[in-house]
Amino acid sequence: MSAKRPWITGWTLLLNLTGLTAGPKEANLQVEVGVYNHSAVPGRILARAEHEAGRIFERAGVATIWLHCPVTAQEALHNSGCAQGVNTR
Repeated sequence: MSAKRPWITGWTLLLNLTGLTAGPKEANLQVEVGVYNHSAVPGRILARAEHEAGRIFERAGVATIWLHCPVTAQEALHNSGCAQGVNTR
């Protein structure tokens, strides 16, 4: 261990113990995430958020399936992706 940089060794040890330096785990679990965009978030921002959340789930070994669910009864007529019901306002 270098006396000049003991904090590097400490951080490396901490990261190794918490698994943060490990590569992505094999995704043998999956979760379906229903996205109800009541706030009308722009598509590019929503896609970036889904990507980041998907990355975090992937690191935990969980694959994500994103379902873009209708927020009005009218949208539900054209989108049956979330068949458990329509969460309308």
